[in-house]
Amino acid sequence: MAQADRRGFLKELLGAGAGLVQEVGGAFRSAFEPEFPAPEPVDRIVRAEPVRRTASLDDLGRLLEEAGLASRHRTAAHRLARIGLRLVPDGTGGGSRLGGLPELPDELEWPHREDRTLAFLGQIDLRETPGLGLPPTGSLLFFSDVERQPDGLRSGDDGACRVLLVDSDQPLRPREGTAAFPEARLGLSSELMLPSAYSAQLDPFELDVEAFEAWSRLRERLAELQGVPLDDEAGDFIAAHRLLGYAEPVYGREMELDCELVANGLDLHEGEGYYDPRRDELEAGAADWRLLLQLSVDPQLGLAWRDPFRRLYLWIREPDRLARDFRRVRPMLQ
Repeated sequence: MAQADRRGFLKELLGAGAGLVQEVGGAFRSAFEPEFPAPEPVDRIVRAEPVRRTASLDDLGRLLEEAGLASRHRTAAHRLARIGLRLVPDGTGGGSRLGGLPELPDELEWPHREDRTLAFLGQIDLRETPGLGLPPTGSLLFFSDVERQPDGLRSGDDGACRVLLVDSDQPLRPREGTAAFPEARLGLSSELMLPSAYSAQLDPFELDVEAFEAWSRLRERLAELQGVPLDDEAGDFIAAHRLLGYAEPVYGREMELDCELVANGLDLHEGEGYYDPRRDELEAGAADWRLLLQLSVDPQLGLAWRDPFRRLYLWIREPDRLARDFRRVRPMLQ
């Protein structure tokens, strides 16, 4: 089925009922992707483990050979592979942490939204993130509106989070206040990641049934090689926190597309924006969005989002990330 035909199919599907807002990447993918209802209550939450050994691109090449994927699908794997950092509580960690109170230069105010102080989520010591396209020194500090916790599906929700880049040569002063979460030092471990076989990023490579199954096995073997479970294959909910890489959706909506539509003024809260006439021309811009931060419900750390949400995601356009411009980060809750 041609790409234009698949877009038409999707618009008809969305137009059939405003309640159906799950994103599917084409007719083939929709036939295989299960429906994604609201997540059921979490019975068991397990702590994510650090990566035991980071896979290399050579490892990926070997796994591709074993998977028997066609050359165009091998090209897709090398093109789409990304490094993400698992953020795992570690009492012996360095300068990265979740919770506690921020340390800011005197000239920077604690971020606010309307009349509310944004909660300090944590900070990443950029000396611990070499080779990932982030500044080599300094810190990224993350803040969010944990009081109201908007879901990110309205254009005005961008003010619900702030990310500050603080240079290492700026003198810092601990700020007074009430911590939203207790402080937990973090260990960072690198993980080579691929998108799910359901991802719209694989649409141009036209996975057939056999390739779809082989790609899923490839992701399983890649995770197994690194000593970590795949989030979408785990029986329990994993309290996975990460910087960069690929998001682990609680359900199957493509958040990159959500970010692009909402950033251009479409209201997705009730679903109407998905079949707005502008959607088709905006769809290509979804490819610019990248996961910046993912934080999961984690009772051991005191992290919790309002029901039924389990994860907070902060998204940034890739050109902004490369330009070290963190002013237009967008939040999403799932």
